[in-house]
Amino acid sequence: MCIRDRTPAASLFIDLNAVLAANVAGIDTRVPTSYFADRESFDLIGKIALGDLEMSDDDQTLWTVSLYTRELLRLPIGVFGSAPDAGAIGRFAIPRPTGAGLCPNADDIRPFGLGYRNGLLYAGMVCSAQSTQNTADMRALVYTFDPQSNTFSAQPVVNIALNYPRQCVDYTNGVCPAGREAEW
Repeated sequence: MCIRDRTPAASLFIDLNAVLAANVAGIDTRVPTSYFADRESFDLIGKIALGDLEMSDDDQTLWTVSLYTRELLRLPIGVFGSAPDAGAIGRFAIPRPTGAGLCPNADDIRPFGLGYRNGLLYAGMVCSAQSTQNTADMRALVYTFDPQSNTFSAQPVVNIALNYPRQCVDYTNGVCPAGREAEW
């Protein structure tokens, strides 16, 4: 029998910056008294906070990505969903592949997405080409992570170039108006 809480309220489950180390999820540069003046936020998208959240097949492990440290974080929460202490949290460096057909600069790797299937965790990332500003360098990559051996695959299982034409931001009567091209 399932009893639903009639007065649901959100509460803090775990503060990773407090439990693991200061700024493991990045430095929050917002000014708490002025939410309208957030000039630095655009450059920090994909670089601070947490990426995707994913549950293991047995619902006892919560996985997430620290966008700031570019680490995969394993939080064993158990059957009843209790917050783990620092010693129980696993931290794994996410691959930052460079070279031909990968990413010219490891600093341009931006991990975010996760997926769990058949005992493997899939970690998705993009090569942003921020350092080169060359759309030919943009890529989407996916690596597998084996939670039994705590290792990532040596090569990506998905490697897709993102330099394809993006068409139009919006069409007007089936025509792309000048200046509305969706270029990277």
